[in-house]
Amino acid sequence: MELTKYEREIWEQIKNWEQEQLNYVAYDFEYKVDQWIEATVSKLPENIQNQFFKQLDQWIFFIQTAIQQTESLDKRIERLLTEAKTTHTEIETINDLKILPIEYLNLFADRQSSIHQLYSLFQGASLGTKSNILLLADLPAMAVINLRAIQLISISYGYDVKKPFEMMMALKIFHCATLPKRFRNKAWFDLLDEVKKDEVKYFYDGNEQLTDTTWLTAPIMQVLKLLLITLFRNKKEDRFSFVSMFFGAGLNYHFTKNITEFAKRFYQYRYISEKIT
Repeated sequence: MELTKYEREIWEQIKNWEQEQLNYVAYDFEYKVDQWIEATVSKLPENIQNQFFKQLDQWIFFIQTAIQQTESLDKRIERLLTEAKTTHTEIETINDLKILPIEYLNLFADRQSSIHQLYSLFQGASLGTKSNILLLADLPAMAVINLRAIQLISISYGYDVKKPFEMMMALKIFHCATLPKRFRNKAWFDLLDEVKKDEVKYFYDGNEQLTDTTWLTAPIMQVLKLLLITLFRNKKEDRFSFVSMFFGAGLNYHFTKNITEFAKRFYQYRYISEKIT
């Protein structure tokens, strides 16, 4: 099928974005961080390493499943389908959204991106308070916000994340988008290979492992963020609480912005590549 002018523009944007990823040059500091993490993890017995990453994967799977079972997700899907029906009355299911031009799907996805970026901003700002509960809840809260954002962006482009294959794709996008930039190239093209087959997919039969040593930079940086915020909060002057608020809000917002952009590019690629084939 021939692409529209706007679809060709989006396709060109994706290719330029890919080149930016490919041309990224890591700093010496980043390599040193990699070496430190790898050396630290390698000191652990292999069975403990395997168990650690297995538990980490299970934790991410649990959050993903819990989000899908919430009533709020179903309501968002229902509102999206209702809105889409005003343009095409034949739309009944999530997959039917692919009938719409990509301009509409981008609007749906942009809305979800903006909403979840605000959620992250408010979550980060809450760290400026003196509540230790909010501080401890930051890591799971950020996982929930960003996994939910990916799910709703997937749905915006007509891919039902309640299907096992699409659920696994959403998890792999989360993994890939939170990798350090120097590791994203291979992970991105691995994702594209997953969706190149022509047959309709329901079950996932690939490698279900998500986390490994290269992925640990993301949670480590989140922990460092919390440590810095704790240092600011422990100061007696009130202004340091505001520093913590702005610091936490800015980092969380930027974190979610990168993830939602990555998810949008992936689903735009799928939508357009399916039209080409």
